[in-house]
Amino acid sequence: MCAASILSVEGIGKRFFPSFWAVRKVDLEIFPGETLGLLGASGSGKSTLGRLMLRLLRPDEGTVRFEGRDIGHLPESKLRPLRPLIQKLFQHPETTFNPRRTVGDSIRETLRYHRKVSNNSQMDDMVLDCIRDVGLHLEHMDRRPGELSGGQLQRAALARILSLDPRVIVADEPTSMLDVSVQAQILNLMMNLQAARGISFLFISHDVAVIKAVSHRVAVMHRGAVVEVGPARDVLNNPRHSITGQLIEAYYFARSSRRYSVSQEAYADR
Repeated sequence: MCAASILSVEGIGKRFFPSFWAVRKVDLEIFPGETLGLLGASGSGKSTLGRLMLRLLRPDEGTVRFEGRDIGHLPESKLRPLRPLIQKLFQHPETTFNPRRTVGDSIRETLRYHRKVSNNSQMDDMVLDCIRDVGLHLEHMDRRPGELSGGQLQRAALARILSLDPRVIVADEPTSMLDVSVQAQILNLMMNLQAARGISFLFISHDVAVIKAVSHRVAVMHRGAVVEVGPARDVLNNPRHSITGQLIEAYYFARSSRRYSVSQEAYADR
């Protein structure tokens, strides 16, 4: 792991109302080729922090740095060339596709706009490579989003992201709407893509099992602040903060009641 972070925030904060800070004074960094798991209950500020790191939101305080460059307050015109390098994988991929376009056309449009590829033959080769990299087949290129299953659609969303050759992907609850077996397949796919391409992930989830399965390090959020951060095994096996302990206890209670979303046995420890 490199000493320099690829994406970081320093003292970052976002206020939506005069007296309500959704995120306040957060310091966090992601290193090249690692997965940082962001764990917290609903409403803790995880998604807002993810949007700040993507610069989909402009911070009210603090800085966002990508590869050492302060991007926290850059105008959109200067952010645009960096957009392909920092991508987001959504919880509901169906909302990110035009329902009237085929999957192949959506990826072609992305290549045409961001990577300025105009040669149709070259574009088709690039689309096919991305489709195959995520475990889909040639026929999926000609299907519309409504003709794909939830797992296939999330794979298609990953294929479109991969077409941009990103360095960081912010994955916000990307498997929470999928069946257990499909969740395992998508998470394993993401880990394989990371190993092959060196992609860094910020993986946002409320699910302790998912975070434990994919993360090298874990940060725990509560009421807009990061209350604990460290190697995944240390944080999840020996929590130092009471909030972390409560999240883990809730997970084991749900597990004993057979209401947990992903079986730990489906993955090897990171």
